[in-house]
Amino acid sequence: MSRKTILLMGAPSGRLQWDDKDLLKVAVPPFTQWSSPTSTSSRPDSTKWRVLQSANTAKRHRPEWTQDTIFLDTANLPTKMPRISDDILLSQFYEHSLSILGPSFSSESDINDTILPFDEDDSDVDESISSVVPGSAEAVPFPYPRELHDIKDIPNASYLRSIIPQTPSVTLVVAVMGINPLRRVTARQSKQELDILELIVGDETRTGFGVTFWLPVPENQKQGNNSAAEFREKILGIRLRDIILMRNVGLGSFQDLVYGQSLWRGMTKVELLHRQQVDSQDVQGAYSTVAIGTTTREDKLLCKVRNVRDWLLNFVGTKARHGSHNVGQSLPPDTQ
Repeated sequence: MSRKTILLMGAPSGRLQWDDKDLLKVAVPPFTQWSSPTSTSSRPDSTKWRVLQSANTAKRHRPEWTQDTIFLDTANLPTKMPRISDDILLSQFYEHSLSILGPSFSSESDINDTILPFDEDDSDVDESISSVVPGSAEAVPFPYPRELHDIKDIPNASYLRSIIPQTPSVTLVVAVMGINPLRRVTARQSKQELDILELIVGDETRTGFGVTFWLPVPENQKQGNNSAAEFREKILGIRLRDIILMRNVGLGSFQDLVYGQSLWRGMTKVELLHRQQVDSQDVQGAYSTVAIGTTTREDKLLCKVRNVRDWLLNFVGTKARHGSHNVGQSLPPDTQ
C-alpha cells in the first residue's frame, strides 16, 4: 500500500477532515515532491496523528507591570554595578531603603501602603475569621491571611516609581533559599543603629527575591518593648529551607532592581509555617507534614504551603548560601 505524507500549514482547524477527498493530491510551493518515487510496501499505513494546543494550556498574558522584573540581592549587587565600590553601593542602598521607611516611621498613620493591581476583592479568608485551618485539625497561631501573592506577580521597578510616594506591600508564602550576613548600620539623620538581615526567598513561580529586615539593636531597645525583641528573635531564628509566611512586606526599587523590606511599627509579620526537623524536639512550624499532605483545595494557604514544599523538595538542593550569624543555622548533615 502506498505511503502518504501530510503537511500541516500552521495550526489545523478543529473541523479538519482526514478523508482523502479533502486532501491535496500534489505538493504546493514551497513544498516539492520527494526526490525518490513513492514505493510500495506490504506494511500497513502508519497511524495518522496531530497535536492541537488546548486553550487551557495556552500561555496566559502577563500584565505589563509584572514584566521584566529584576530582583535585588545585596550579595550580588556589586557585580551589577562594578564601577561603584562595594561599601559606597551598599551605603546608597541602605540610605535609599531608610528614606522609604522614614515617612512611615514619623507619620501619624500606622499604614502607608497601597493595594497592588493583583489584590482582588475575592480574598482567601478574612483575618477576623477563626484561625482554625479549614480541612485540618491544627489551629494556626496567627491570623489567617486575607490574600496571598506569587513572587512572579511582583511589579517591576517602573511601576513602583510611578506610584511614589506610596509603598505597596505583599503577603507571600516562600521558602528561604539564602541568608546574607547580618550587618549593623547607623541612620544618617537619626543616628539610630539598626541591624539588617536579608533573606533570599522563592516559591514555585519564581526565585531570587531579596527581603531586607530592619531589626532593632538589643542595646538600644526601650525597656518593655517585647514585640521588637520577639520580632528580632524570630527573624534571626529562620533557617535555610524554612517555609515562612511574610505578611505586609514593603516593595521598593533601587537602580531598577526590586526588593522587599520590613515596615515600621510592626506592620510586617513573619510566621514559620513548616520546617524539616533535625530531631523530635525541634520546632516544625504551624503545619506538620501530615497536615500538608492531606490538605484540600478549599484551604488556599495550606495548598500554597504544599506547592512550595513540593517545589523545594523536587528542585532545590540542600546546599544554599547563608550568612555568618550563628542563630538559626541547622546542624551538619551527619548529625541530623
